[in-house]
Amino acid sequence: MISLHRFNHLYIVLLTCLLWVMAGCTAAPTAPTTTPMPATITPTVTATIDWFPATATPTPQPPQTLEPTLDPRPPLGALLLEEDYAAANWITGQTSAGTIAVDANGLTLAVSATAGRIFTLRQATSLSDFYLETVVDISLCRGDDAYGIIFRASSDQAFYRLWLTCRGAFRLERIRGAEVGVLQDWTPATSVPIGAPVSLPLAIVADGQDLQIYANGVFQFAIRDPLYKEGSIGFAARAAGDSPVTITFTKLKVYELRK
Repeated sequence: MISLHRFNHLYIVLLTCLLWVMAGCTAAPTAPTTTPMPATITPTVTATIDWFPATATPTPQPPQTLEPTLDPRPPLGALLLEEDYAAANWITGQTSAGTIAVDANGLTLAVSATAGRIFTLRQATSLSDFYLETVVDISLCRGDDAYGIIFRASSDQAFYRLWLTCRGAFRLERIRGAEVGVLQDWTPATSVPIGAPVSLPLAIVADGQDLQIYANGVFQFAIRDPLYKEGSIGFAARAAGDSPVTITFTKLKVYELRK
């Protein structure tokens, strides 16, 4: 028989082994899992839209005072000539280029020849410094067809001649025998209607060597030339091609210049 003392000793040994085995079978403790905290989100700042922005109140401006339109003409003196278009005042008739005729309606130049040109001078007339105005009634005229005013003509080969085409361009020439001097080459007209039929006021100021051109009440250009100082006046017309040209000059008046 096992003594009680030995039995107790054996029981303690067995119990110790059992506890050791049980301790080995127990799982090692797991380290606590740290739950990640969500990242801090920086809030986005949204701009506030001003759907109805305040409008700056304009500062009232004082009303503008418009300057009156000045008459471009120089000061005029006495009326020197008002044409009644008596046939005796003008060279008229049929030429190889066309017809020159006068009646109560004015002086008419009708060019019928291809590239033809005609002109006429007023008889027994001599003007020095003056303001001349006339109205041109354009019946048949197109493109580079042209009509013109002659002034300070001492003969049919010495004068100034102003051309205006039906395309709307000016040219001022000085005729000296067979020589044609260009004082102002082709220049676009201002405020001048193009084509036909048209009624157009034209004006010329001849003041010493200063020559000024106006059309439809608007200044066009100015030239200085000392050659011709006085002479007669007249009208001209020309065809650029084979189309006929018919021009009538009316309401011719000439004034002296007030000095």
